[in-house]
Amino acid sequence: MNSKKFDERQLWIRGRIAFHGLLLALILVLANGFLQARMIVWASGFDQSLLIVIATVVAVSIEAMLRGVFFGKLRNRWLVIIIYGVCAIVIIALYGTFFRQGAAFLEDGGLSIYGANFLTGVMLAIATIVGVGKELSEKTLDKKNDSH
Repeated sequence: MNSKKFDERQLWIRGRIAFHGLLLALILVLANGFLQARMIVWASGFDQSLLIVIATVVAVSIEAMLRGVFFGKLRNRWLVIIIYGVCAIVIIALYGTFFRQGAAFLEDGGLSIYGANFLTGVMLAIATIVGVGKELSEKTLDKKNDSH
């Protein structure tokens, strides 16, 4: 994103959030390494990597939303939230259908591809809920401030 869309305080906050994201990714990769060293397979190699990346992106997105620096001066914030939400709904509905047809959430003691993708949808749904909550709470605060 163009840094001209953010003031100095917002850029500092975004930098801190990026740092938190790097730390989270490092912790998740290390935890995954320790699990693998103990021969604990919680998902396939690709799915492990995918879930670590998605968990980091969702955590960073949520922190940025809560701290008010996710959207910058973007006029249509709801578009981003809707994209997250549509992706979440499609993924959850698709893999929910697979589960109803007999697909396994767990396989060989770890997440199946279906379980991993379903969790991706759940994480996107959580980010969507946080985004909606943040936008609605800001709208409510703006109405209260306008009435005073």
